[in-house]
Amino acid sequence: MKATSEHIDWAGGPPCNGVILHEDPATELRAMKLWSQIAEGMGPEITCDLTPWPLALFEAPRLRERAFRDAEQTDVVTISVHDVARLSSDVSKWLTQWLNTKSSLPRALIILHDGEEQNEVVTFLKMLAEFVGVSVFSRGGEIANGSDAIGATHYRQREESLAFAP
Repeated sequence: MKATSEHIDWAGGPPCNGVILHEDPATELRAMKLWSQIAEGMGPEITCDLTPWPLALFEAPRLRERAFRDAEQTDVVTISVHDVARLSSDVSKWLTQWLNTKSSLPRALIILHDGEEQNEVVTFLKMLAEFVGVSVFSRGGEIANGSDAIGATHYRQREESLAFAP
């Protein structure tokens, strides 16, 4: 069963809540560059509160528990890693919990990685997310490896499915 959502007018409403799961400073920077472009496209009247979470956070039990509690209030998850196939079991559990959280707002999963665009893990994550009505955006390889464009055109073309446009 695929969930659908109506157009949401984000202007003047509550901010969208996003987390950036990143492996290291380089992958955090890559995700922040993309979010800068997304914010520019959304305009100043729409805000998105972003929280960067290093993947190492999931190794500490108390921080991991906080992440699990915060999952319910997250609208957009950005995973920025070198190798998406190396996500820990705790990160995978958190992602599964987030995907299974019910929301009346549109949600999105953004996957940025260094590997080939089409790989089994990304395909599997796309299938899971789309099954529960979460929009998925993925960039791998050269585009995700530091280009200033980082696929901005691709994300602008799909922003309607997120209903970010006022």
